[in-house]
Amino acid sequence: MLDVEVGTDRTHHRKDVDELAEAVRQGRYTPEQAAGIEAEAAEVEAVVDAWHSPFCDGWETFRPDPAWPVPGEVTGTG
Repeated sequence: MLDVEVGTDRTHHRKDVDELAEAVRQGRYTPEQAAGIEAEAAEVEAVVDAWHSPFCDGWETFRPDPAWPVPGEVTGTG
């Protein structure tokens, strides 16, 4: 419901904040549950700011092998 997008430059921002607020208005989440979700997002942001694992583990430079097939384009019957 609430995503934290992390850039390769260590910037981050929350996505779908408006959707979480709408879910509370619709009664799908209580305000307390939404506060818990926001607290989890804050914890993720703190890990990013400190550049702890998994962000410091080399994944920021990972690029898939260009020879790998694109999902959905795999051929054969396996």
